[in-house]
Amino acid sequence: MKFEKFISRKYRKNRHSALVSFISLTSIIGIMLGVATLIMTINVMSGFSNILRDKIVGANSHIIVNKASMTLIPDWYYVQGDIEAVDGVKAVSPFIMSQSLVQYGNLFQGISVRAVIAEEEVMVSNVGDSIILGDFLAIDNYDKAKIVIDGFVGKNATLGGGDTTLTNNANADGLPASKPISLLSLPTIAIGSVAATNLGLGIGDVIELLSPNGASTPFGFVPKVQKFVVVAIFSSGVYEYDAALLYMSLNSAQHFYGFNDQISGFSVKTDSFKHAAQTADAINDKLGIIFSAKDWLSLNSSLFAALKLEEAAMFLILIIIIVVSSFNIASVVAVTTRDKKRDIGIMKSMGATDRSITNIFLRLGFFLGLTGTILGNIIALVLSYILGKYKIIELSESVYNVDTIPIQIIPSAFVIVSISSLIITLLAAYFPSKHASKMEPLEGIRDDS
Repeated sequence: MKFEKFISRKYRKNRHSALVSFISLTSIIGIMLGVATLIMTINVMSGFSNILRDKIVGANSHIIVNKASMTLIPDWYYVQGDIEAVDGVKAVSPFIMSQSLVQYGNLFQGISVRAVIAEEEVMVSNVGDSIILGDFLAIDNYDKAKIVIDGFVGKNATLGGGDTTLTNNANADGLPASKPISLLSLPTIAIGSVAATNLGLGIGDVIELLSPNGASTPFGFVPKVQKFVVVAIFSSGVYEYDAALLYMSLNSAQHFYGFNDQISGFSVKTDSFKHAAQTADAINDKLGIIFSAKDWLSLNSSLFAALKLEEAAMFLILIIIIVVSSFNIASVVAVTTRDKKRDIGIMKSMGATDRSITNIFLRLGFFLGLTGTILGNIIALVLSYILGKYKIIELSESVYNVDTIPIQIIPSAFVIVSISSLIITLLAAYFPSKHASKMEPLEGIRDDS
């Protein structure tokens, strides 16, 4: 072993051929760039997948329970109790989902309405932590709504008669539309930051919500219209939610949409999102075939499957860089064995085995691959740290759901890529090394080249 190591080290240090030195350098650089690029790609893809997962799970919940027929759920209190009794369930929140049209001044926008019990919703999602203005609990808490409106608009804030041209179903005092209406007499909402910006909304502004559940009249279909006052603006980090989602209280939605005491489904938070699938199965077993419980991964299966496929495709494509660079290593070993024919013949005549000759030149190729791999790991680690700490490259949040390249340093990525690189290097160096070991001693000694 010492003999093989000594000769291999000697050949590495004594390269008389400028061509061999150049090919060695390019092979190291090629391996280095391939390893660094591959590790960076895995870190970026993993970071993007994880941050997207955290945002989606945070904005929603670990499990969604609906009726299998997707119809409304009556007597939902009993169903909620059954769900809460399942092992692994941490919190449950009922909700109503519907679509409506928002009007503010001359601006209109379609929006998804999610009606919840605020105190229960903050237990299953991160919406309470994503509020940038106002108070989420104010959507169904009069005292908190009063504090918010007083703080942003002022005491005794009213909506003047000139702004109440449409039918106002929320006027609890039965005041005619021509008279000023207290903002506190209106039901309250929380709206996404992007939607608020697009409509020019702030805390205390009053919108009109048009329900598709209207009434037929001799003059045609008339949508139900109701005024709501904004008491909170949230930014979940998921563009689709921030641009087209609105929260209101469960009672307000049941009254506005005419759902009586019915709901669309339940949001469920588990002890760990990693075990959400098992908990969803337990809920299905508990409730039976009438209901359907789906975990966050099942609800977004196509998205995360696409990310996994893209990650695998990028790995296969970028590994080609390392494979191409390994041909340079094979060339270095082949040229070196050709230059050292006489040495090989002498060593074999002195008793060196085929295995020893193979190991000598295999060590030479392995050294080049190891050098490139180590340098590639260092570059990937430094770049990952810099991109993770500083927002050097900005992205469009409306397209990617993040404003900069997300980086997550994955230790296993360094290990997997390094092992792959060294295996490819060894395979590339093996064949010329094995060929050199088959040389007859006299053939090498007689070589005059």
